[in-house]
Amino acid sequence: MTISEFSVKRSISILMFALILIVMGLWSLSTMKLDLLPDIEMPTLTVVTSYPGAASEEIERIVSEPLEKGVGTVTNLKSVSSISKENISLLTIEFISGTDTNVGAQDVRDAMDLVVSNLPDEVNRPIIVKMDVSQMPVLVIGISGIEDTIALKNLVDDKISDRLKRMDGVGSVMVMGGDEREIQVQMNHLKMQELGISSNAIISSLGAQNLNLPAGIIDEGQREYLLRSIGEFDSISDIESIIVGATSYGEPVYLHNVAEVIDGKKESRSYMRTDREQGVVLMVTKQSSANSVSVAKKVKNELEKISKELPSNIIFYPIMDQGKEVSTVIASTST
Repeated sequence: MTISEFSVKRSISILMFALILIVMGLWSLSTMKLDLLPDIEMPTLTVVTSYPGAASEEIERIVSEPLEKGVGTVTNLKSVSSISKENISLLTIEFISGTDTNVGAQDVRDAMDLVVSNLPDEVNRPIIVKMDVSQMPVLVIGISGIEDTIALKNLVDDKISDRLKRMDGVGSVMVMGGDEREIQVQMNHLKMQELGISSNAIISSLGAQNLNLPAGIIDEGQREYLLRSIGEFDSISDIESIIVGATSYGEPVYLHNVAEVIDGKKESRSYMRTDREQGVVLMVTKQSSANSVSVAKKVKNELEKISKELPSNIIFYPIMDQGKEVSTVIASTST
């Protein structure tokens, strides 16, 4: 019996089979993961090493060149290149196609350990970053409305970022931009000279007294108490009142006698602006198994709810919406 004869004689069976295929196809379509780019693992690693205060020439000579030589012994290596900038070294390591980047990252890390011990103490430990297309942000939102960007960043961290991190499908939420709080101690060198206090004495005193330390255990019957010595600073007045030395007559010298303590900001090396106003940028990435369109839609709906609880002057500016781009591509291919 041929297929055509079977189809004519068993028409109901063929119809049921076709209906099952249609239902399975519709179900597969509804659960299909939608992404702008395929899930590709690129055989490339980036090593980021910071050396605060160093010029690009020192970065190349002291950091980049030793690291390049160190990773040169790693197996399956295709190429190594570096970019040396002020304060930072970027090392790009490309492996032969098909190399497991997890194994490659471990080999690079082992090679780095041999080099790092010979670098200056001021050089921060290298950070190895894998090139992962799936970790591209699905949503980038600019936020402004408060001139004090420290307060704006704290607001975004407390009211927005924490809520988005708890959502299904959200992998990470990063807040970029804005000023950072910094407690600055501005020394008065004339007063320091007059009282015989050195800058090293002030630095040592600040480091030694801003500590919480364990102080042992006390047994009392069947109970046991842990003791802690609380010494971390809670306020500007705590910092100003620390003893940094003594005069030639044995009188204590307090920090406020030789320096001014200011609650200020870190020096800004870059600015984030949205619609010509200084603000912060919120970047949302999805979990590797999540749907880009679904995650972006859920996050935007949650942001609408959150915006009603925030001050009226807070403004959201959409910068990138991967979910919208995916939907546009799908719509264009289906027409």
